[in-house]
Amino acid sequence: MLDQKLDILIVEDNPGDYILICSSLEESGLAIGTTTLAKNIEEARQLVSEKKFTVALLDLFLGATNGLETLSQAQVFLSEVPVIVLSGISNTSTAFEALNLGAQDYLVKGEFNERQLAKTIRFSVERKEAQANARFQANILGNIADSVIVCDMNGKIVYWNKGSEVVFGYTREEMLGGNINTIQLDEQDGTDHLSIIDALENGKEFITETYRRCKDGTIIMVELKVCYNYDTRNRISGLIGISQDITARKNAERLLLEQNAELKKTNAELDRFVYSVSHDLRSPLSSVLGLIGLFRMNKMTPENSDYLDKMELSIRKLDRTILKIVQYSRNSRLPVKSEKIDFRDLVNNAIGQHRYMDRSGKIEFQTDFRCETDFYCDRERLEIIVNNLVANAIKYQREQNSRPFVRVEVSTGPDKAFIRVSDNGEGISPQEQPSIFDMFYRGTSNSDGSGLGLYIVKEALDVLNGTIKVQSVVNEGTDFSIEIINFETSGEGR
Repeated sequence: MLDQKLDILIVEDNPGDYILICSSLEESGLAIGTTTLAKNIEEARQLVSEKKFTVALLDLFLGATNGLETLSQAQVFLSEVPVIVLSGISNTSTAFEALNLGAQDYLVKGEFNERQLAKTIRFSVERKEAQANARFQANILGNIADSVIVCDMNGKIVYWNKGSEVVFGYTREEMLGGNINTIQLDEQDGTDHLSIIDALENGKEFITETYRRCKDGTIIMVELKVCYNYDTRNRISGLIGISQDITARKNAERLLLEQNAELKKTNAELDRFVYSVSHDLRSPLSSVLGLIGLFRMNKMTPENSDYLDKMELSIRKLDRTILKIVQYSRNSRLPVKSEKIDFRDLVNNAIGQHRYMDRSGKIEFQTDFRCETDFYCDRERLEIIVNNLVANAIKYQREQNSRPFVRVEVSTGPDKAFIRVSDNGEGISPQEQPSIFDMFYRGTSNSDGSGLGLYIVKEALDVLNGTIKVQSVVNEGTDFSIEIINFETSGEGR
């Protein structure tokens, strides 16, 4: 504040005294900005409402108001401005009363020189700023939710904020002058007063989680931070402790750990169930398909052959549904692995696995590989993605299509791979396209699938940080475009 020019309000009804005060200010060596005269309290009140002053010099006798009553009225609107009383009365009792009413100093007219006036103004401004800062800090400490406790080196409590009353239940009056051991447990856990002092003396930062006792006997867990408190001469005078009640948070963390452990147990049981589904259910289905194959080797009536066709179709449909359940489970639970991908082998295997599907015999399978760089990703999830897209392209071919095709294109760059699976099948209407990746969604009434295929594709791509887009025209075909990042360059999957 003193680095800037001072704007001084002089409340004085004597013109001669005003001239003498202005002369003293000019000779004081202070950086004076403006001096403004108010001849009475009402003028002073009006000026303060219009302008901000650095300091006010106040005469106690202004005609309508006299003595300390003048100061009392002035303090109503000068509470934020340091006030120095200038009086013609040399009375120690009046001076003390003026200081008690909020004046920063008391000078007797005719008994001070320019140097003393400058010193008084400087100290008054600095003291007022210090008092404002102290009130500001006290207001913050008094109203924060955390407990703030200050004690001397012997553990005697000298400050106890409102947060401490809330956290520990003791009022300020109950704890001031008492010992910090009141809220500490009997057990020595390294957070008692002496242990904290030892830790601070060794240069350690003292932050820990510990237990404290409340007034009602409740034991709570707190996060405790302690540092030294220093006096005005920068000497260690005690400790400042800040405590935050973390009991609820710790209980929530413990509950979360318990739930997580239970979830892991459930997941493990589900994994075992999925394995059972995969092994115990699919194995009998494979045996039935084998028996159907043996029956076909014998001479049968057309009617019996038709029955076997229907049985085989139903069994393969059930097998595909079970396989998709297994795929979904594995995608959601298995960790991501990074390995070099041979796209040619991956795509050809997918096509080979689906050549038995209904309608696949008439389809022309086309592939195009432009893999110029090594590409690393999770092979198992890529297989799930490509297998489901190829299966969908076959399933939704048009029966009347004379030259059906399914085309798979793959290209790789340093950072990404681009996979495109297209067909000239039934297509998907614009109204249905936003829903095709939803679980159990079936695009047509002719669909005999589980409604899981594209949902699993999207889930797998989410795990791989990949994207998928669809373009489709009804009765013309569908085009799925996929982008997948290269784990080798992105650092994923490690």
